[in-house]
Amino acid sequence: MDFLDKVIGFYHFVCDRAPRNAPLVAPGDLVAIDVEAMKVLLAYKARNKLLADPWQSPQIITALRHNLGSGRGNYLVLRES
Repeated sequence: MDFLDKVIGFYHFVCDRAPRNAPLVAPGDLVAIDVEAMKVLLAYKARNKLLADPWQSPQIITALRHNLGSGRGNYLVLRES
């Protein structure tokens, strides 16, 4: 199992447990997947160390600095209507 398979597996794990209007993100953009996954986790209102704005996360900032994914507003989130 390669890294992308693990990411896709994790994404399906999150979506299977998320509300029906959970976002769908193309598996090729790992930054977009991470940001949307952080938004799902933030929706649970648990005590954690996540920043309120996932785009301010040091990991996301570093990934974008190295051109590893889309920036804010540069990807589309599909939701079931």
